[in-house]
Amino acid sequence: MPKEGEPPVKIVTIPRGEETEPGEEWRVLAPGTRWTCLKCGECCRRAYRVNITWVEFRRATEDPEIREKFRVDGVIVDPSTGLSHPFFGIEGGCPYLDPKTNLCTIHPKRFYSCAAWPFLLHTDGKIYYSKECPGFGRGPEVDPRRVLKEILHHRERAGMVTERERVEKCWKWIEERFGLKSKYVTPDEL
Repeated sequence: MPKEGEPPVKIVTIPRGEETEPGEEWRVLAPGTRWTCLKCGECCRRAYRVNITWVEFRRATEDPEIREKFRVDGVIVDPSTGLSHPFFGIEGGCPYLDPKTNLCTIHPKRFYSCAAWPFLLHTDGKIYYSKECPGFGRGPEVDPRRVLKEILHHRERAGMVTERERVEKCWKWIEERFGLKSKYVTPDEL
């Protein structure tokens, strides 16, 4: 939130399609993909827009641990739907990153954008990963079912609505691409 004497929060108009299309950093998850979190903090230092939901905004402004360093750099509005969400930018370092340990100081309370990264459940029903994360190519094989369940859990926690159709598409995609059968899992079953 702007402090007294600061200019008001800027409103950015971005049609939803432009905001949701994966950029060049994203790759579709493939069988045999390996990943582990290196706890390197690179994700918290790169130039990135942390999109937050209004539920997360309320939580951040009410929680003293988060509120102390919380700010909003703008609000994105989709002109075709009127839907909006706040965001803040991290360029050079997230305010919640401990530079000595490379760990998030609010990890259990972190925002959805942070909790889901380096994965993305796209509207096309596929799981993408960010090629910018140095943990790819290391560690165990990624289990797409586990990734989907974690994404759904964090989306629910952030107050986001996940269309059943998108989740069903993803389960079908997992089954076809990875040969892993699973039933549809609701967030309540996680």
